Amino acid sequence: MDERLDSFLAHARAKGLDYQTTRELLRAEGWKDKDIAAAYAARELDQPVPAPKGTSTSRETFMYLASFAALYTWVIALIVLVFTYVNLAYPDAAEAYRTYRLDWAHATIRQSIAAMLVAFPLFMLLWRSLLREVAAHPEKAHSVVRTTLTYISLFVAAATLVADAITLIYFLLEGELTTRFVLKVLALFVIVGAIFVYLGLTIRARGTAGGKEAA
Repeated sequence: MDERLDSFLAHARAKGLDYQTTRELLRAEGWKDKDIAAAYAARELDQPVPAPKGTSTSRETFMYLASFAALYTWVIALIVLVFTYVNLAYPDAAEAYRTYRLDWAHATIRQSIAAMLVAFPLFMLLWRSLLREVAAHPEKAHSVVRTTLTYISLFVAAATLVADAITLIYFLLEGELTTRFVLKVLALFVIVGAIFVYLGLTIRARGTAGGKEAA
């Protein structure tokens, strides 16, 4: 808080001026209402003024956007990595001996691992920090940014799971299931399903110590 503002508020109170008059004097000199109110609250109250439910700061918005971007990067890289290993383990007979396919697969594996090594630690660092804040301030569980990004992610995960199941049933009815295809379907179901369950649990925890720190 600005020392000049604090000093003036103390002087105005000593002179018997009410808050409304003091505020008008400060506004006439260019002070903003928010700064005046914050200084007055800091001087006169013993606890901070609570923020309304659902509000989000710029920092919080950045943290959630960055954490979800890291989560998406990690999940996509993991799926690509698993699919590539499945392709190598069960190659298409028409492509099994094409050198460029092997080179492409090895490059994809390196790229996926590199992305995971960066994205996963970043996600964990940001997410744990956000969960601690929610545990300390339960009202942050109602953050608009948090709930919006979480529900969008839940929708994407649910749509992916439904499409995965539909595709599996379709090829089953067609009688064209292969080991390679089934393994990819199962991998996608497990990875996306795990993310869906985890995000569903965090959004329901509402700032309690769920998942020990789940928001």
